[in-house]
Amino acid sequence: MSDIAKIDKSQIFLPNEYRVLEKTLDIREKIVDKMLEEGIPVKGRDIRVLNEVLNAMDANVLGRVDRRLKREENDSQEEFNKLATEIILNWNKYKQENKTEVIEVPEVEHELPDDMVVPDEDTIEYKELTMEDIIKGARNGS
Repeated sequence: MSDIAKIDKSQIFLPNEYRVLEKTLDIREKIVDKMLEEGIPVKGRDIRVLNEVLNAMDANVLGRVDRRLKREENDSQEEFNKLATEIILNWNKYKQENKTEVIEVPEVEHELPDDMVVPDEDTIEYKELTMEDIIKGARNGS
């Protein structure tokens, strides 16, 4: 049984595609076996034919491996998406079940004694500073 027979055909190939791949692989293997019955060919034409058959076999195998890896990658991505969705749904459910109660805090007077307030600190007025104002402030210690 070739490796291709071990693949889950329902996920990759249509029945006819699978049949053709299996047949061509068998034929290629028979060609290679026949050509190597008397050892490695020495005639240039035979070497070229053998090399082409071997390259076709390699391409066939590499193509199948590539498709299998892509399918496995897609399966992994789907599994990750399901897991991420489940985590998010569980987190939302947890948040709903463990809602925190909002407690109202009574408002408190925020008046400070005059000696703790910097003059004009509570003003929202824009005052343009000049270099002179900054130097005066530095000389006066403010």
